[in-house]
Amino acid sequence: MSQELHKQNRDVLFENEKFLLGLLQAVSAAVIAGAISQFDKISEISGLTVTKTLLSLSALSLASAIVGAFSKHEYKKWDTKAPCASGSERDKRIKKTTRYLRLMRVCMLLSTLSLCLGLFAFIWSLWEIDSITTVVTSSTSFLNSWQTLIAGLLALGAAIWGWSLVNKQIAVTERHEYERWRTKEMAARSLLPLTLSAIIDYVEQISGILHTLYNSKQDEAIPRDARNITIPPVPNEIIISLQSFIEATKREDIAMLIAKILQKIQIQGARLRSISDRNGANNYIHIVTATNIETYFVDAAIIYAIASSLFYYARFEKEQAETTSWDDVTRNLRALHCWEGTHQRVYENVQRRAELGALVE
Repeated sequence: MSQELHKQNRDVLFENEKFLLGLLQAVSAAVIAGAISQFDKISEISGLTVTKTLLSLSALSLASAIVGAFSKHEYKKWDTKAPCASGSERDKRIKKTTRYLRLMRVCMLLSTLSLCLGLFAFIWSLWEIDSITTVVTSSTSFLNSWQTLIAGLLALGAAIWGWSLVNKQIAVTERHEYERWRTKEMAARSLLPLTLSAIIDYVEQISGILHTLYNSKQDEAIPRDARNITIPPVPNEIIISLQSFIEATKREDIAMLIAKILQKIQIQGARLRSISDRNGANNYIHIVTATNIETYFVDAAIIYAIASSLFYYARFEKEQAETTSWDDVTRNLRALHCWEGTHQRVYENVQRRAELGALVE
């Protein structure tokens, strides 16, 4: 329902923008045509400088309205293309959309102001002329002489009215867009604690499989029979929930942490499947050692640590994720029942990785 309302508001906004830009172009062109056709008369009454000023500002108004119409076209084009891209390309297209939208609004404002200033300068010049009384001797003569100007003033009033409508509609649309995004983000964030718990449950399940493999080692190698295991797939609910949150949030730092979790889970799953996928006739080609399993323990603890760092944010208790360090990985190894006494080399693996750099850049 909110998406349908948002679409309706956008359609109304586009129609208002189209109307205003067309109106500004028509009024500016009409003033230019009228000023040129009655150049001598207008110059005689208001002066050559004022007439040139009127023509110049009207030309600026017309040019601004044309650029605004072009910007509206580009805005619509990139707004349509942005959802079709991903990553940095999507960000570039969104920036272009915002840039052209701002340019369109600036051009509409510049066009309106230029037209107002030109007509104001012309009207003001009339009050400075002693012969103004002869110009308005009769209402009929005045209307006949200044029908182009009167039409321009009426059109200008309509342009200003249209501008106010567009601004009002823009404000309404932006408010609805913000409310729609905020509602979507709140919903995705509210589900994030359940998703993080599901990730930790999955990591603990993987850890149980790793313990089974590690305890079966013989002379540092994992026997072929012990490797006849089934690796559970990542629950689809986790992937869908994390994807929805990344799409809804504007927090790049949180999105990058979630992307890091997905990356680590994919790598972990691929490594574990490589153990069981080679059962059978060609199994002897691939040797799995205890060192491999120790590395997988550390990978699991990293996923656990990053997921745990997001809980306060997911529960709306903080607006930032907690900093994740290698000390957190060490603590989470204990949560996965990897103890220093029985898994000393796993802790040495963590120490070696810590010397190479930070856990999360």
